Amino acid sequence: MILVLVFFATTAVLFYELYWKRRGLPPGPTPLPLLGNLEGDKFADRATLKDLFDLLKGGNYGVINSWGDIWREQRRFVLHTLRDFGMGKNLMEERVMLEVNFLIDRMRSLKTDLDMRSEFDTAVGSIINNILFGYRFDESKQHEFRLIRELLRKLVTGGQNILFLVPALLPVFRKVPYFKEHFYGFVNGHQQIMDFIATQIEARRKEVDFSSDKQMHEELDRVIGSDRMITMADKNDLPYVNAVVNETQRTANLLPQNLQRKLLADTVIGDYEIKAGTVVMPQISAVLYDERVFPDPYAFKPERFINPDGSSRKYDELVPFSVGKRQCAGEGLAKVELFLFVANLFQRFKFSAKQTPSMIKNRGEVVTAMDYLCDVLDRHL
Repeated sequence: MILVLVFFATTAVLFYELYWKRRGLPPGPTPLPLLGNLEGDKFADRATLKDLFDLLKGGNYGVINSWGDIWREQRRFVLHTLRDFGMGKNLMEERVMLEVNFLIDRMRSLKTDLDMRSEFDTAVGSIINNILFGYRFDESKQHEFRLIRELLRKLVTGGQNILFLVPALLPVFRKVPYFKEHFYGFVNGHQQIMDFIATQIEARRKEVDFSSDKQMHEELDRVIGSDRMITMADKNDLPYVNAVVNETQRTANLLPQNLQRKLLADTVIGDYEIKAGTVVMPQISAVLYDERVFPDPYAFKPERFINPDGSSRKYDELVPFSVGKRQCAGEGLAKVELFLFVANLFQRFKFSAKQTPSMIKNRGEVVTAMDYLCDVLDRHL
């Protein structure tokens, strides 16, 4: 009789723990009694994240990874400061145009084998540094810039997820069949996804329509001409230039995994209940490459951002800077930079390369392009 009661009690507990308690949660691995599951360690709670930030930053600092009152205070400070520096005003545009002119002069002087990544890094870095510290990275400051760029390169290409998987890398876990199966299943699955994406992109490398620059040249010549610089006042008159910028942001997908966030309150998504404190990772890439919105998503097609009447077409799904209160605080500056650099450089130059740049991306926490060299030809000489 006692054994029967124990059996039914055990069955009831297992039913509650493995099914009933989890019935409203999103699909996921079933945890083992007492042991839990390996995947649980990947989605660390606040205490684990706090320990990590204490190690890396000395505390809950920074606009991106902070939370609560500290995050609200820091974001408010950043937004107010950017506005004081001219965000959304002519002053910010003037700072960007200063670097556009420096880059145009440099391209005219060098003409061949330009390291485009390095040139753009210097230009964009100079804008930010000029805003923050009052000087640009001219020739006398190149050593300082290279040092900063190398530090940033290590930061963005190293990624962060490995820090959350350290427990899974311990030899004792890898020898246990259950953990071994799930860990290597995760690794192999992740690799297969990356291989698929790389294959799709490389397969379309030969399909990239390099006539986009010709269409931009035509629009720029027709609307602007060659006798003046392009400003933000011209933006609405250049729908194809805007389309190229938008499609570049969409296909580049600079932050494919987004950043981990934590729910502040219980919520329901579809049929699933998500509890407060759950770590979530909004997938920007799933939106930018959604074939229901962007057919043939791995192809570069600026025309998808053009309406039949020739006007600019807007998509709510174009969210390269994320959405909501945690979206990128520098979105306004970035959009000004992208438009002014692309429009003014293509107005003045024709770009070519002895070897077609690779479409494969350097993957880390932030995606970066492979190094490549360019030749530039002044279109108006």
